[in-house]
Amino acid sequence: MGTLDRPDTVAAHSLSFWHEFVSISFPANITSQVPSTPIRWTKPHPGFLKVNVDGAWSDQRKLGGVGIVICNELGAFVAARSLRFGFVFSALHVEALAAREGLSLMTERGLLHSIIIESDSLQIVRSLLGNSSDMSVIGHIAEDSKAALLGIIGVLVTHTHCQAK
Repeated sequence: MGTLDRPDTVAAHSLSFWHEFVSISFPANITSQVPSTPIRWTKPHPGFLKVNVDGAWSDQRKLGGVGIVICNELGAFVAARSLRFGFVFSALHVEALAAREGLSLMTERGLLHSIIIESDSLQIVRSLLGNSSDMSVIGHIAEDSKAALLGIIGVLVTHTHCQAK
C-alpha cells in the first residue's frame, strides 16, 4: 500500500481536476442557469457516514478524475481521495470508477457499517441498487462495486443533484 496524502493535498488535487473539467466542458461563452433555490449538501443520518463520490471527464483527452469525500453525522471530514485515470471513454465510465473507488476507500479504512453513498449519476445509483447483473459497458466496474456493497452492514445508495455536492 502506498502513502496517504494529507486531506488538504487531496482537496487541492480534487479542485484542480474540477477546474480542468469545467474549463474543458463549459467554455466561457456558454451560460448556465442557476436554480433560484440552491440545493445544499446535507449531513448523513445520525450514526451514519456519508460518502460523496463524483467523476469528471475530458472527452478530448480521454482522461477522468474521481473525488471521494467521507463525512460523519456532524458533517466533519473523515477521509478523502482523488485519483486520475487514463483511457476513460465516457462520463458514465468515470462515475462508475468513482463509486468503486469510494467503496475501496471505505474498505481500506474499515468503514463497513452505517454508510450512505451519494452520487450525482442516477444510472450508477440504479446499477448499484439493481438485483440483476449489469451487462453494460461499465458492467464489470458496477459488479465490483456491488460485490463490495455486500460487505457493508446498513448501506444506503442515494442520488443527488450535482449542485448539492
